[in-house]
Amino acid sequence: MLRRVVKRAPKDVLFVVIYTREPHARQMAFKNIVQPTSWEERRDLARKTKKEMKLDVLFLVDDMGDPSRKLFGDVPNPAIFVEKGGKVAEKLSWADASEVRRVLKTWAPAPKKKPAPSSKKKPAATPSKESKPKTEASR
Repeated sequence: MLRRVVKRAPKDVLFVVIYTREPHARQMAFKNIVQPTSWEERRDLARKTKKEMKLDVLFLVDDMGDPSRKLFGDVPNPAIFVEKGGKVAEKLSWADASEVRRVLKTWAPAPKKKPAPSSKKKPAATPSKESKPKTEASR
């Protein structure tokens, strides 16, 4: 499920959902979902979807002409991976959680290795005569 993928992803990965037209309005499990006819209705449906899916990600609502679908491909549930510089690195035609995880693994930086503890023991410091604190008896 996407919620688990988001929770387990590296912290520097930003997930964004671009909410476009509802591809299954009035069908199957979506039989009570009406295709929005205004941007405000689409926004409200996006809010409802985000709440029901319990997704803590940024939701953007596409214009009614669906320019993002035209830009990224006219598929109902894509996953597009964009590098920090803006280059599209990979596209999935279906945002299947296992496929999203697979792609993220190729992006995840290798964990930083902690330096191995040195096997050489440092000699115990022995204070020199000059560094000994003066006491009343030594004055």
